[in-house]
Amino acid sequence: MEVFDLTHSLNQIKPAFGFDALFAVVGLGMLMVAVIILRSVKRGQGDTSDRMRRIGWFLLPFSLFWVTFTSWINYQDIRHAYAVRREVAQGLYFVREGCLEYFRAGVASPGKSTAGNERWKVEGREFSYGAGEVRFGYHAVEPRGGIVHPHSRVRVFFVEDEFLGRDDIVRLEAQARACPSAPDAP
Repeated sequence: MEVFDLTHSLNQIKPAFGFDALFAVVGLGMLMVAVIILRSVKRGQGDTSDRMRRIGWFLLPFSLFWVTFTSWINYQDIRHAYAVRREVAQGLYFVREGCLEYFRAGVASPGKSTAGNERWKVEGREFSYGAGEVRFGYHAVEPRGGIVHPHSRVRVFFVEDEFLGRDDIVRLEAQARACPSAPDAP
């Protein structure tokens, strides 16, 4: 039996601070560029300066929106991670167990869509995750060493993420070749 377990490693349930900070830094960079353009390029000095000022006036509200939106998303990510940590510490998670109803292996090199996500269903609950996702829960797809296979019997412990509409797997036990091979996902 193979096991992925965060229930005994609560310190690993944390937000992706570096990933979150990247988006905030990009927004702050755009804001700085907008302010520099608007303060340094004077009006009425030709077509080039007028174009630069238009770019500055476009970047200013866009970067403010970007910083506000990414800050809100980052806050939600941080809040969710620490809420999950508390819930797991208190044993407040859901459990499903059994043979897979269907299974579709994820792709090793995912694109930007969820089309390459690994998908499987147990006890009427579908789980979907991709190799390229940034999340603390289990997300290793079969081609990249994942422990879930079409013929696995699984016991999955998870917490619902209502904000992103997904389930974060905090513990996964998978026993290979314990069930008949599941059909491909619909």
